[in-house]
Amino acid sequence: MYLIYEKDNLGRTVFEIVFKNTGSIYAKDGVANFLAHMLNTKGTLKEKEKFFSKLEEKAINLNVTTNREFSTVSMTFLNEKTPSAVKNLINLLENPNFTQEAFFKSKEEIKAKKESLKNNNDYIASVNLFKVLFKNTPLAKEVIGENIDEISLEDIKEHFKYFSKNSAVFINGGKKIDIAPFIEILP
Repeated sequence: MYLIYEKDNLGRTVFEIVFKNTGSIYAKDGVANFLAHMLNTKGTLKEKEKFFSKLEEKAINLNVTTNREFSTVSMTFLNEKTPSAVKNLINLLENPNFTQEAFFKSKEEIKAKKESLKNNNDYIASVNLFKVLFKNTPLAKEVIGENIDEISLEDIKEHFKYFSKNSAVFINGGKKIDIAPFIEILP
């Protein structure tokens, strides 16, 4: 675990948790992207999608991304919203909406996105470049995944376990945030 902190006086905070070794090459095909999608759109178990409306009302931006090597949870917010931002992020990490309903809805959304990418020339060129450069390696696979239908909810839950404090790099710019609560909840 590492902490990178930079103070600024702009009145806003950027907080990121980068989980090493959780990207697409460390998971079953498409699972890392699927997990990021669920965390980005399905909210918490109790509040479901309303979770994001609550964040928006408080001008808190939350985004989960994944690439081939790592996954990142990013938040930006005004300094005075720090307690609420931290509380909500902990809530999401402790109680993600990993229900069958959220899973199936996510699966349909990802399949629709994958379908729309078939017409994106930049995306197609990038995918083909990685296939040529990294032939017969995990890097040749698309981050979004090739066989979305083969992903199960158990695959998502299992991959989420790799979001641990041992693989985390905390990046804090702006108001200093106590990372102890995150260390307590992460496996």
